This record gives sequence, structure tokens and C-alpha cells, in this order.
Amino acid sequence: MTTEAPAETPTRAKPASRNIPFGAHSTGRRDWATWPKYEAAALGLRNYWYPVTWSRKVGTSPVPALICGERLSLIRDGEGLRAVRVGVEGESSESSDSVSYRTYPVAERLGLIWVYVADNDPPPVETDIPSEILASDAITVGRLTHRHGNWRFGAENGIDEGHAKFLHRRSLWTLRRQMPTWTRHHMEPTGEGWITRKPDEVHYDTEFPGLGSWPPKRFWRSQGRGVAVVSIRLPCFLRVAYPAAGWQHYEWWAPTDPDHHIYLQLVSKRGSWFKRFRFRMFYRFWVRWVFHGMFNDEDRLMVDVMDAPPERLYRPDIAITEWRKLCESDTRGIAQELTPEFAGWKPSESPTLDPRAEMPLTHKFRELIGM
Repeated sequence: MTTEAPAETPTRAKPASRNIPFGAHSTGRRDWATWPKYEAAALGLRNYWYPVTWSRKVGTSPVPALICGERLSLIRDGEGLRAVRVGVEGESSESSDSVSYRTYPVAERLGLIWVYVADNDPPPVETDIPSEILASDAITVGRLTHRHGNWRFGAENGIDEGHAKFLHRRSLWTLRRQMPTWTRHHMEPTGEGWITRKPDEVHYDTEFPGLGSWPPKRFWRSQGRGVAVVSIRLPCFLRVAYPAAGWQHYEWWAPTDPDHHIYLQLVSKRGSWFKRFRFRMFYRFWVRWVFHGMFNDEDRLMVDVMDAPPERLYRPDIAITEWRKLCESDTRGIAQELTPEFAGWKPSESPTLDPRAEMPLTHKFRELIGM
């Protein structure tokens, strides 16, 4: 009797170093030359309305504001509300001094002050605010903070299809939701300037060689729970609609300087006064802390350390590249040139990230108990 020798199991060569330098196997994308307008828009796009602060913050004393690299004073006086920019030497001046003054169009909606950053006459402010949150039967509440990171990284993080499956998998907000393992999707226009992620395939578990089925089943999680429809539009805001619950979440990343932005979070629901009141309580005691706080603060940690190009894109990044194409094809907005104050700015190198730095408490707790 003869026997056959068992086939040898192929072994994977061990890399010489775990810290493989960028470009060792692929050159990746070294710059954003494919999207020159987008690359030039470190300070955002002109010819749009931007949220600047809450209306209640502006009284009779001037309030300083920074938007798209331009320093403004918000003033409420006998002439109403004004947004005045104090210029620098070398700009055209309306006075005998060397300092110029320019007044930008300003409007108040949703309890917020909006400024139109441009040199031309503005369209109605409603042009740049989703129509559904301006409806008479809508309640809109939210949170405004100032955050580190260029506005483009905030927008890309928001529309990115792949990040939630990893970054938010252990979030308290998604505790009862079975996150997909992987998906295929495309982007398509859906009216009012939005482009929307449309799923083609959704897989909640997959067999991985040598690992088996992943992720493990958790009895408290259900598939399809909390399904969201994610859209983005110019100049810098996102909508996450929850059709089953009948409410929407919005995010704005209004540029201030090349390394910071105003981060506005709003939620809105339409209905009777009782439904609006109940939603306000839902927001105050749950959404504000768990979603706008813990959940979106996980995004803050990522935007804070993002730095590109260079970059290596993969299939789910079609959402990001379609967003860049939208910015590039926009005939209304133009890239805001670096203002004199930031003329010498250059993209900074990526900071070193401690994986546990500022980890949300919910993540620390789940790591402790092995969830």
C-alpha cells in the first residue's frame, strides 16, 4: 500500500516591518490634481451661505467671527444685524485710512446667523438650507461646536461609506444595530443638489478564510434596525435620514481657517405640536448626548488626525470621489483663495495618533468587558 504525502500548507512570508512606508507596494494618489478646485479650497467655496453662530449669541456688542478665512464682526444695532469684515492694508478702502471695511449679507433662520461669503448679490438664504427643516410644522434643534481639522476631511468622513462599520461598531448609539460587514454602493443625484449613497449589496456577515463567519452574532442586535439614507450637498453639509423613525440629522462643516471649522449638528422632525414636543424631549435626553455627543465625537477624533494627500483609495471611497467631483463641477462656487492672514499655510504632516487617546467612555467600557 502506498500513501501520498500530505500537501504542504503554504506559509505567508512575514514582512520585514509592520510599518510599511507609503508607496512601498503602490504609489497611491500623491496629490489632488484630478480635482484642482477642491484642492485649492482649503478655506471653502465662495458664493454660498454659511452658518456662523447662534442668533442668541449676538447682542448690541460686536461679536467676532471667522468664516472662510475672513474675520468678521457681527453687530446688532439700529440698522439691524450686520456682518462687517475689517480688511488689511493693500485692499481697496472706503475710508481715508489704510484699513478697509466690507459688509457681507447676513440672515437669521433656525435660530442661527448665516453669512453669505461672496462679492456678488446673494440668492435667498433658503437656497442653501434644506427645505424640509424650514417647514412650518418642523422642529429643528441642535448643537454647534468649533473643531480641529480642515472642513474637507469633515465632509469626507461624513459621506464615507466604509468608516462606520469600524469606527462606530462599538458605539452606544449602535448598540442594538447589527452593522453590515461590507456593502457595494453607488452615488446618484436625488434633487435639491443632493447626491445620495444607494446600496447595491448589503452583507451582514461573511466567511473569512482562517477566521470563519464574522462578525459574531449578538442576540441584542438586529439586522436592518436604524437603516439610514445618507446624502451630501454643496457647500459643506450632510443629511442622514431615518425613514422608519421619520426624522433627519444634518451636519455642516463651515470652514474657519485651514485647520479648523464650525461643526453644526441639527436634527429635525415634522408633525403635530405633540410629536414635535416629544421629539424635543427625545433630543434633549438622548440624541444630544449619545448621538451628537458620544457618536459624532468619534468622528471628531478621526477628522482631527486626517491628512491627505497622499492617500490610498479603495472601492467604498466612490462616495468620497463622487463628492469631490460634485465640488469640481460646481459652477456657482469658487475656491476661496488663502486670505493674507493664512497666505503661508501649507498642509501639515499627519500627527501621531495614540489609538486609545480620548477614547469615548463607551468604547473603554466595552473593551473592558470584552464586547
